[in-house]
Amino acid sequence: MNGAEWLDTVLERGLRIGDPAAYPELLGGLTALAACGVLSEDQVRTAQARLDERFAWLLPTIPPARPEIRPASRQPAAHDVLEFAFAPAAPLADADGITVILTTVELWTSGTFVRLAGLRSAHSDELDARFEEDLAGWVKHAPADPASGATHPRQPGELLTRLPLTLSDDVGTLYHSPGRLAGGTGTEWRAEWRFEPGVPQQTTRLTVTVEGAHSEQTKHDLALPR
Repeated sequence: MNGAEWLDTVLERGLRIGDPAAYPELLGGLTALAACGVLSEDQVRTAQARLDERFAWLLPTIPPARPEIRPASRQPAAHDVLEFAFAPAAPLADADGITVILTTVELWTSGTFVRLAGLRSAHSDELDARFEEDLAGWVKHAPADPASGATHPRQPGELLTRLPLTLSDDVGTLYHSPGRLAGGTGTEWRAEWRFEPGVPQQTTRLTVTVEGAHSEQTKHDLALPR
């Protein structure tokens, strides 16, 4: 399937059906096809305008108002308060050839956010380039029917959300992770993990651990200023 065929089949079908879930996929397809030179700038511009017109009801019509800004309160009236933040910026583990950095750990009353970054290297650049090639190939050859089962390539940075990562402390709290995500501006090698519950007041040490394939562990301890 060349660029013109993609426009005549995939794009036209998406415009005809008008499924809002297809809007970001169609935009991604246009971006990928433009990046690999399959579509010209004029073709992309025209297709983008048609998409925006078809899905105009999804787009904001009134610019958001500028928020009212005041000096921050020393004791904000909020149900979730940031109690402390660490910035270790320290290597935590090597995973599939990627060095994982523990960037920050935020302690909120409702839970703890652990943020990771994959250290950019020739290996990560190779994985990114391979993903871009796979994505362009998928866009070019993906059938028009979404029910065909064609698999969308996965971002290599999602590795950071699949780590066997745990959080523990010195008082035996059982933490669980209800959610995690990967992404970033300009790179996908960023991840955020959320752990619950919030850290008890009597805790003096937190430990972030990655479990290896053969039961080996890499840890980073954080001393809390209680």
